[in-house]
Amino acid sequence: MAGETIKETVQAKYGEAALRVVRGQGSSCCGDPIRSNLYDSAQTAHLPEQALRASLGCGNPTALAELHPGEVVLDLGSGGGIDVLLSAQRVGPQGKAYGLDMTDAMLALARENQRRAGVANVEFLKGDIERIPLPDASVDVIISNCVINLAADKRTVLAEAFRVLKPGGRFAVSDVVVRGEIPAELRRSMELWVGCVAGALEEKEFETLLAANGFEEIEIVFDATSAADHLRHAPVFERLGKIAVDLTPAKIGILAVPAVNLDEALGHRNVNMITCGGQASIPIAWALGQTHADIDYIEVVSSIASRSAGPATRRNLDEYIHTTETGIQRFSGCRRAKAILNLNPAEPCINMQTTVLAKVAKPDVEKFSAFLREVAAQIRRYVPGYEVIVGPLLENGRIVTMVRVRGLGDYLPAYAGNLDIINCAALAMA
Repeated sequence: MAGETIKETVQAKYGEAALRVVRGQGSSCCGDPIRSNLYDSAQTAHLPEQALRASLGCGNPTALAELHPGEVVLDLGSGGGIDVLLSAQRVGPQGKAYGLDMTDAMLALARENQRRAGVANVEFLKGDIERIPLPDASVDVIISNCVINLAADKRTVLAEAFRVLKPGGRFAVSDVVVRGEIPAELRRSMELWVGCVAGALEEKEFETLLAANGFEEIEIVFDATSAADHLRHAPVFERLGKIAVDLTPAKIGILAVPAVNLDEALGHRNVNMITCGGQASIPIAWALGQTHADIDYIEVVSSIASRSAGPATRRNLDEYIHTTETGIQRFSGCRRAKAILNLNPAEPCINMQTTVLAKVAKPDVEKFSAFLREVAAQIRRYVPGYEVIVGPLLENGRIVTMVRVRGLGDYLPAYAGNLDIINCAALAMA
């Protein structure tokens, strides 16, 4: 696709997103599933609501960048301005935060957010990230939030970023990369391009471009290949000093569920996100363990649409079972656990549903229900489509709970809640 065609399509998409925010509607892009959990509420308390609603990213680059008072920061593709305003707060009045965007509606929204926030050390610039309107060696830190994948000429973007960085400057971005080849027909899809998929670089290609343009100390943190692949990758990550957030059921690093053990997991350099069924069920198992002293047996049955189970899922079915069962026992303290995964071929496709059945000596459904409500509310901060739909109730001496996980349907189908929950949990952990 021609670069100008891509640029015009991206401008139209994100211009409309800005107008939706102004009208009081939600935004829609890579960041919606996890947006509410990316930014600490204490940090954003002083920001206009429109700045939060206009967050279209896939991460929180201000959490990656170690910003210091007096530094100059540049946000490539600044959108509604949330990362610029947060950066301005951290660099203080002696520093400055620039936001660069090519969309008039987004720039107008960002400047209005700046006015409402009362922040003086911010300047929003109009321009392309392929041609940054700043002099050489003028910026200490460059941040970006799910924007570089949208650019047609990524080599030029990275060259320009390196040009404006001061010697020893830092480049901290949250973006989408892929493992393996994206089929040509997907690369040609404008809908998938503006949805942060078709334009994403392959991981090794991104690393190569960064190195070719002078960047050093590159850190890629997500591994979404397969359990067998991660067994090979983990020693490499460790040797290179990289932090690995493992979305495979390899079970090498600490088992992690953000709603349960976020603080504990943050101290580890290899974090395992268990499985989609684990992310849906383990918070329930943990709540059972917190409210019952003697749990004999927990059984978890997850059903997902067959169309949402890709090749990696199908290759890892044994590992899925073993890792999910290990996680259930680890977090609940139960003596025995069983995990079952059903791939349902029904059309129309079903939403992900997970049923948890627990055999306990002295069931206390009321106490468990109250605890579970709090846990489910925490999960919805990063997975809005997580919902308890049955129970908890006592049936034949067992406590039964069922949850449903709906995806937002932005660039993945709404029925693919199994993909949403593990991806959003990984982003929340990172």
